[in-house]
Amino acid sequence: YQSLSAREKEEYEKYPLLGSAMLLGFPALEKVAHIISTHRELSNGLGYPHQFKSNDIPLESRILSIVVDYNELQSGLLFPHKLLASEALQLIKNNEEKRY
Repeated sequence: YQSLSAREKEEYEKYPLLGSAMLLGFPALEKVAHIISTHRELSNGLGYPHQFKSNDIPLESRILSIVVDYNELQSGLLFPHKLLASEALQLIKNNEEKRY
């Protein structure tokens, strides 16, 4: 993510809405669609796509965000290098109030 251009980041940040839109045609999955559309929001309001804050972000979305971040930290998608599982977990804990 760090290596993307501004335009590429703009496109990338559409994925929660695109993923959500694919599920909206299925009434039984409406809640799941909402969770997906809000899982990249940050508790401090600096997330995307809606810039929701704290209690506006469903608990399920916060949980999904932690899972995605944990995976991306270990895959090298958030930083130029991959983190060990223990490093990823520590980084998540250090940023919990700001992000989750």
